[in-house]
Amino acid sequence: HAEDGDAGLGLHFDLTVPFARYVLDNAGHLEFPFRRYQIQKVWRGERPQTGRYREFTQADIDVVGRDVLAPHHDVEIARVMAEALGELDFLPPLRLQVNNRKLIEGFYRGLGAADPAAVMRAIDKLDKVPPDVVGTQLVDEAGLSEEQAAQCLALADIRSADTSFAERVRGLGV
Repeated sequence: HAEDGDAGLGLHFDLTVPFARYVLDNAGHLEFPFRRYQIQKVWRGERPQTGRYREFTQADIDVVGRDVLAPHHDVEIARVMAEALGELDFLPPLRLQVNNRKLIEGFYRGLGAADPAAVMRAIDKLDKVPPDVVGTQLVDEAGLSEEQAAQCLALADIRSADTSFAERVRGLGV
């Protein structure tokens, strides 16, 4: 009955909640870390927002640990994504960007930023607004000096296809 919110449909929703239930129900029988890869058609029950679809294909890559999960699993997931998307020849060349918010926050704290979260919010806008606008926000809204803002923008500008990024970060002197 559409008037009371029941469309009379039984839809298979996203893969995350059923997977979490599976892990909880079977934790005594699973070997951790437990990996799962799944691709399946799913549906949204609510009215989708602009740019989102009611029906779509979801690709999940999950690694579940007990207590602490080693960081190399994050790298594994990024590598699987890059390899899978790189095989799709109808897509433009792939560039995978990886960061670690803890490292970025440490850099900002090392600079003396009183509010690293405000710095991250401003830096996150770099893909939408020019660096000079973000630099102004770093000073006006995050309370950084011009020099600190320049250091943050320099960090955000580092791109590397190999481990040379570490030396470039060290070169910033923070």
